[in-house]
Amino acid sequence: MGALLFALILEGTVRAHAMIAAVLLLPVIAACCAIPAARLIERSFESRHRRELAEVRRRQQEANFRLLLLQAQIEPHFLFNTLASLRALIRENVDQAEGLVDALVSHLRAVLPRIRGDAGATTLSDQLAICVSYLELMSIRLDGRLSYRIDAPDSLQDAVVPPLMLLTLVENAIKHGIEPKSDAGHVRIEVQPSIDSARIIIAVRDDGAGFTDTTNDGLGLANLREQLALRYGDRASLSLTSRGAGGTIASLLIPYERVQAT
Repeated sequence: MGALLFALILEGTVRAHAMIAAVLLLPVIAACCAIPAARLIERSFESRHRRELAEVRRRQQEANFRLLLLQAQIEPHFLFNTLASLRALIRENVDQAEGLVDALVSHLRAVLPRIRGDAGATTLSDQLAICVSYLELMSIRLDGRLSYRIDAPDSLQDAVVPPLMLLTLVENAIKHGIEPKSDAGHVRIEVQPSIDSARIIIAVRDDGAGFTDTTNDGLGLANLREQLALRYGDRASLSLTSRGAGGTIASLLIPYERVQAT
C-alpha cells in the first residue's frame, strides 16, 4: 500500500514538473516560432515594396518616353522652320546666318541626347540649359525681337524635372505669345519652392499676344498634362492664366525631388 502511494505521488510530481516545464518553455517555443514568421512577413512586405517601387519607376520611365516621343515628333517641324529661316538669312545677312547655325548646333547638342538616350530623371539645371539654347536660337530667328530672363535659385538646380516639359512651355510661349506680335517680346522663367517646400513652382511668363481659346488646346500641353497625371497623380498640376498687362503665365507645380547620387 505504501509503495503504491509513493508511486502515485511520484507520478504526480513528475507530471507537475512536466507541466511547469511546458509553461516555462512555452514563451521560448513561441518566440522560436515567431522569429521565422516575422521574417516571412518582413520579407513579404519588402518584396511588395520592391514591386511597388519597380512599378512606379516603370510608369515614370513610360511617361518620360512618351513625352520624348512627342518632342521627337515636334522637332522636325521646328527644324524645317529653322532651316527655312537660315536659307533666307544666307542671302540677306551672312553673319546672322552663321549665328543661327551655331545656335542650332548648340540646341541640338542639348536636346538630342535626351531624345536618343535614357529617359530617366533630369535636373532643373539640365532643362534650363535646353531652354536657353532654344531661346537663343529663337532670338536669332525672330531677328532680335525676343529677349528672355531666367530666375532660378541655386538650391533648386538639382531638383528633378521631367525631360522636356519645361521646353514645351517655353515653345508654347513663343508660338502663341511672341511670334504673333509685330514688336519685341519677352519670356521669363521663374522657379521657386512652394510655401511648404514640398513642391517647386516653375512659371513661364510672356508678354505676347495673350491667352486665347486655343492656347490651352495644343497637343503639347495635352500631352504634358497626361505625363503629369501618369507620373505624379494629383500631386502636380499645370495652369495657364492671362496676365493683366497682356501675355500668358504657364505655371507648373511638381513635387520637389532631388536627383539621387550614384
